[in-house]
Amino acid sequence: MLGCKRLWLITTNDNLRALGFYQKHGDADTLGLVIGPASLFDTLLSLPLEIISMPSPEKARFNNLCKQTVILYKTKRYSEAITYAMKAIAVLPDDPLPYGLIAYAMAYSKNPEASEWAKKAIARQPDDAFMWGALADTLDLQGKWAEGHEAWKRAVALAPEDSWVHSRIGISLLGLNQFKEAISHLEKSLKLDPKNVDSHYFVSEALWHIGQKEHADKHLQEALKLQPHIANARMFLAFRLRAKGNEAEAREAFYETLRLDPGRELAKRALGISSSTKSEDRVLPKD
Repeated sequence: MLGCKRLWLITTNDNLRALGFYQKHGDADTLGLVIGPASLFDTLLSLPLEIISMPSPEKARFNNLCKQTVILYKTKRYSEAITYAMKAIAVLPDDPLPYGLIAYAMAYSKNPEASEWAKKAIARQPDDAFMWGALADTLDLQGKWAEGHEAWKRAVALAPEDSWVHSRIGISLLGLNQFKEAISHLEKSLKLDPKNVDSHYFVSEALWHIGQKEHADKHLQEALKLQPHIANARMFLAFRLRAKGNEAEAREAFYETLRLDPGRELAKRALGISSSTKSEDRVLPKD
């Protein structure tokens, strides 16, 4: 190892467990690059690592289908995402990832079968925190916060040092109005990843509920600094500004919310805009 400056890893890509990690972190281009258990590389972490992935034709087709599924899911084309995930299942029926992706797509499509698909993913890989997270998320999206929280607890037990898992269980606790417990997990998430935008936003909401408004505002501003185009955060900021009596700034924030998400009904009502108003008739501030 003396004098070693670079490590080249060549893998057959037989294990797709890491695909869930890349999907949840939003890096679709990384799909297919799998390095195996981190414990095998503890002595090599300081070295630049370049991975040459050489999947079999079957694996390559599966990886490509999953990659397309993620792209379609992220662009809210849920029906098409499900179609591509089904094709991936036809190639490798025992891999859990496409089942988890179908669960998410169905949940956002308000399909009541979403959680059943997450359970199919867990049956294929019961020790994967991402798959338990998929079940928990689908239950949360169906308003089943208590059931979702139980699944999140299992995910935390499997991945106690994962920022995403702590962020999501914090959001689940927020849905159960358990604000102090939510703050504990969300702050843990931020300790693990200070740039976790969701954790900044939701810990802000939890802190606001328990009266720590100044601390809440700092986290909200940090969320908007990291990712300025979050409709939820803009709308939350607008209501806070209105509560403080800053009506002009509040209205500007509500308009910005509608620019980011023209269908946001709560922002429309806050501005006195009728749902029947045509979008081209709305006068929004220009950039």
